[in-house]
Formats: sequence, C-alpha cells, structure tokens
Amino acid sequence: MYLDIDLSGDGLVGRVKSVLEMKPLDSSNPLTLTQASVPGQDPNITTFELPIPYNTIINGSALSLNLDGADVVLENYTSAGDGNTLVNWHTSFSPAGQHYLQAKINIGSPGDDTSILYGLGVVVPYNSLNAIQFFESDSMFNSSGAYLDAKLPDADINVSCPYSIDFQDPSKPSSPHIRWIRGTTTSGLIQEDWSNLYKDDGVTTFTGNVVNAVFTVSPSGRPPVTATRTLYRTTWVPKTTWDGWGNGFDFVYLYTPKSSVFANDFANNFGVTGKIWLAMQNVVDTLLMQPSASGGFSDFYTSTFDIYTHQNGPSSAAYPGYVNSQSTVTGTLLPDLQSGYASPCNFFCHGHGSGNWIGDAASDVHMTAQDVASWLVNYTDPFRQISFSIPYRFVFLDGCYTASGNAWANAFGIFALDDPNQAGRSSFGPQAFVGWKTEVADWLGGSKVNDGAVVDHDASVNIMAAYANTLNTFYNDWMNGKSLKVCIDNAANAGEYEVPFAVSGNLPLFTVTVKDVYGPGIVTYTCANLPTSPIVVVGHSGLTRTKLIPGDDGNYKP
Repeated sequence: MYLDIDLSGDGLVGRVKSVLEMKPLDSSNPLTLTQASVPGQDPNITTFELPIPYNTIINGSALSLNLDGADVVLENYTSAGDGNTLVNWHTSFSPAGQHYLQAKINIGSPGDDTSILYGLGVVVPYNSLNAIQFFESDSMFNSSGAYLDAKLPDADINVSCPYSIDFQDPSKPSSPHIRWIRGTTTSGLIQEDWSNLYKDDGVTTFTGNVVNAVFTVSPSGRPPVTATRTLYRTTWVPKTTWDGWGNGFDFVYLYTPKSSVFANDFANNFGVTGKIWLAMQNVVDTLLMQPSASGGFSDFYTSTFDIYTHQNGPSSAAYPGYVNSQSTVTGTLLPDLQSGYASPCNFFCHGHGSGNWIGDAASDVHMTAQDVASWLVNYTDPFRQISFSIPYRFVFLDGCYTASGNAWANAFGIFALDDPNQAGRSSFGPQAFVGWKTEVADWLGGSKVNDGAVVDHDASVNIMAAYANTLNTFYNDWMNGKSLKVCIDNAANAGEYEVPFAVSGNLPLFTVTVKDVYGPGIVTYTCANLPTSPIVVVGHSGLTRTKLIPGDDGNYKP
C-alpha cells in the first residue's frame, strides 16, 4: 500500500526505503552527501560518502549524482573502507562555478505505470573550481588523431588567454613528451586537432594506446592553470552518415503485463502465434525484410537475433525478438549486441525500465546498463575517464525512466551532445538515444481500459496490438528516411494514431478507437489516468536512417 508514498516526509517513498532497508516511518535521508578526503587522488575528482551499504547498491540499484538537477557526465560509485558507499565525480567535465548537488538512487525493479523507482537526497551547494572544462565527446583518439576541445570559465570570454597542450606518453615516464600545440583564445573555447604525429619529424606516428594531453592556460593577469585530459585509443573512425556503421538491428520486447493471462498472446507456443507476437513481427519485417512482393526496403537492416517473415524460405520460422528467459539475455542477446552482424549498432527494447535496468514484470528477465557497458566495453569512469569501444548509432529503450540519467546512453557509447554543457565535437559521427524521462503508460502492460466494467482479455490485447502498430508506424517512417523528430512527432499524435506515444501533453483521459484483432470490427475504449512523460533524444533528433537533417536537431532534449 505504501510503496509509492512517502510516509515520513524525508522525500523517499516506501519502495525506495525497502531497498535501503529503512523503516516506512524513518524520517532520515541516507542520500546525504558528505565530502570525503582521499589522499593522493586526482584533484579533479571529488568524492562523497553516503551512509548506504555498498552491497545494497550493487544488488540491482544504481547511484548517480545530479548537478543542478541533471546527471553529471562522469561518475561512479565504489566501496568505502567502512562498508558505506563512495560517489566519485570527475569535476573537469562540468562547468566551473556555484552549483547544487543531489544524490539519486535508481532501483532496478518493475512496478505499475505510476510506480516511483527513484529516490533523491538532500540538495547541497558546491563551488567547482575547475578552470578548464573538457567534453565527453572528445575522449578518444584513433589512427588519424583526436579532437582536443575545452572551455574556459565565462570570466575568460573576450580575454586573451594563451594556451599550450603538451602530449605525453604515460608509458614512458622518463621521456614522456610527444609534441606541443600552442595557441591563444579570446572566445573561451579551445578547439585543436592532433594528427597523431610526433613533432620532431612530422612523419612518425604515435603507436601507444593511451596519451595524456596536458592543457596549460595563462589568462591575462592571473596565474596559469593546468589540467590533464587522458585519451584512449579506439579503432572507430568518425562516420558522417550511416554508411560504415554496423548495419545490424536487434529488436526486443519483454513481457510487461502483471498477469500471466497474456502469456500466449506474447509468445509462439508450439506453432500457435499470439496476437502481440504477430504485431511485433510486423515491426521486425519493416526493419529487416528485403525488397519482395511482401514489401521491404532497399536499405534494409540485418540481424543475427531477429528473423523476418520468410527470411529462410516460405516454411521457415520468423522471430520478432520476444525474450522470456534470462538465459536468452546472457547467452544470446548481450553477446549479439557485442558482435552480431558487424556489430548491430542499432537497438530497440520494450520493457519495464529504470535509469539503469530494463526487464519484464516478474523481474526475472532483465539487463542492466552495467551489463551492456561491460559487453560493449564502453567505460565512463572518473578514474579511467571515457573509453567507448563499440558505440551505437541509434538506440530506443521503450521503458519508464530510461532517459532519467546518462547511464543507458553512455552504456551504448552515445554522447549527450545536446547537453548545453557538452559542446565538444563528436568522435563518432551522428548518434541518438531515445528514452523516457519519467514513468510512462505501458500500452503493452494490459488493463488500460476504464469503462466501468472489468477489463477483459480481448480489450487489453486490442490495445496492445494497436501500440505495436504505432511502433510499426514509427519504424516505417524511419525506414522512409524521416528524422527522429518527425518519427516521434507522428507517433505521438493522439489525433491520428490509435494508441500514441504517451508523451507529455497528451491528455490523461481520451478515447482510443482500435481495430478488433479478434474480428473485422472497430472497438472504442476510454483510457484514463495514463502517466505521460517527456520523451528524450540524447544526441541528434535530426538523425535519419541514412543521414542527418540539421534543421530537425535540438528537439526532445534531455
């Protein structure tokens, strides 16, 4: 009864208190940041201690640190010597000056559409003294070199600031110097390119895997300031269009109804295909089918996970990506995300979600952002900084809270370039992550009808199938070359689509007219009390199947 109610006034609902092993009426808030002193630690890393057992955090939940209400760029959590939890934050990826910090916990467990799956701590002031801000998007170098972007405090705009960048090889402490770059900025922004060459002869290429770029800036009338940017080698070459990215697409949906009565509708049992299975198969066919009498697109995706209709002949089995066992996640899906068909690089998953977890209603089939990051070898760590080995081009996680922080986007190697504090140039080319900011109506969850009577099975399935049709419309627009902005705008149009994306602004009470999947008729339902959410695009809302439309960028920002 009290899972989503704060009984004590400390800001934490019962669901969160249960995870933190607190009593329902406990008025304390353990998400209270206390700055910790760590001898010998990088001065750009600030550490806070929370009186929360570290084992509690690593068992399905995740901590994050909010800066002025938004997730910071580079953070992690580790165990303190006393068993509590440390939150480590690399401040050089955030702007200098006065800020307000707040700890946040995301709990990895499903609930109803209106369930609260996070808790917030006490807001504390923090004055960041970092004089050089770096950007997450220029954290790597390849055989061609690297971008070196940095931003100075606002006080240094319109001020002459000479700077130097000393490239050093950390594997050679006795003679680390590689080369220098020198310049002057009056805009407060530094943008330099490194060609991966030694200065001495202009021919010899640096062959190491890690390089330190030591920035020294000398603002007029003030002492010089120094900060080190560590860059890691990647084999990835920036792509301006889709060509050259992995052309794979893995499409997944999980069982989200609370009742098991819809199990046969979601699955294919002994050759008997359920209505939701068939509706999702249409989406997979839209994405994967080669041109044929049945349809298909000339620039179809490929997949080693999903199978489109008649892919292997008229009698072959199709597969729309329904995942109902954890062994499929760990033994097939995650390895396929890592390798797949030249790396999928495109992914969709529908399920119950949180800031670091997505799974089914029973919580027995799931994956975490940490799982994905580990398989893709995409690191965002204050101590190692940022290193993405397998970046994705386009990811849509259709579940509550999946865009409530940076965890999911970073796990797939997607940079938050729409963040006003992240203005660096992209190391990979145009990317986009789509998710939901808060809790959102789960149209595949069943029991969405409020007509004064008991909701029956057929009504729920009709609505579920209608939402699958909306997904098919979304991806049909995508395959026809429309931008993410247009795809989302269309799918969120409550006046045109039977069951639209439940974006903020859609009415919480409206009539849904859907086709009856059990017959040729049309059925009208009234749906009420629907949670709506901002939909978020991390990266480029102007991204299309084959290119970027700059005029459609900057929409649905985090």
